[in-house]
Amino acid sequence: MFNNIGRKLKILAWIEFIGGMVSSVIAGIIYLGIASKIEASTYNQTYITTISTGIAFLIVGPIGSWIGSWVTYALGEILENSEIQKNYLAKISKE
Repeated sequence: MFNNIGRKLKILAWIEFIGGMVSSVIAGIIYLGIASKIEASTYNQTYITTISTGIAFLIVGPIGSWIGSWVTYALGEILENSEIQKNYLAKISKE
């Protein structure tokens, strides 16, 4: 379960990235769909807020998922590299 945790964290980062992208795009489309049901001719505050939220989900959501997954991926990379270094040092010390 805890073997090769660096590789598992890197896979988790990809899942986090793809899941965040998909869910934020879906949320943005839902908000834009809700905005289309609101009376657009009056341009009330609810319409503007709903449109703005939908656009924010479509633009900021994928970018946030992308940047957020960097942290998890970087941690996995660090763990993977430290394991390689640990094995190398153990091999050198035996010689």
